[in-house]
Amino acid sequence: MNADIPQQTGAPNRRRHFLVSFWRGEERLWRAYWVVGVFGSWAVSTLALLMINAGFLPWQLGIALSFVYALYAAVVIWRCAPNSNWRWWGIAARTTLVLSFVLAVVRLFGVV
Repeated sequence: MNADIPQQTGAPNRRRHFLVSFWRGEERLWRAYWVVGVFGSWAVSTLALLMINAGFLPWQLGIALSFVYALYAAVVIWRCAPNSNWRWWGIAARTTLVLSFVLAVVRLFGVV
């Protein structure tokens, strides 16, 4: 081997596939819920709102962007739900997703 070329370890590969590992359900539930679900949703929504208010993004595109990220976060949390030390955390996470979906449908369509 050439001594001038640094050998690659798993770390750069892991960073490169950060979002994919969440999508595949390979991450711990707490990371999926807090990093992707809570913090990520907050960041994407805030960024979209700032861009809409600044006139860089039409409001329809901002809503679509937030919606697509919310779907990504929901899939990630659902798939990572079994990856917790206590089985009931996964059940609680999936129950929260289902209830959030029902609430969104009720608010969107004015059901009830």
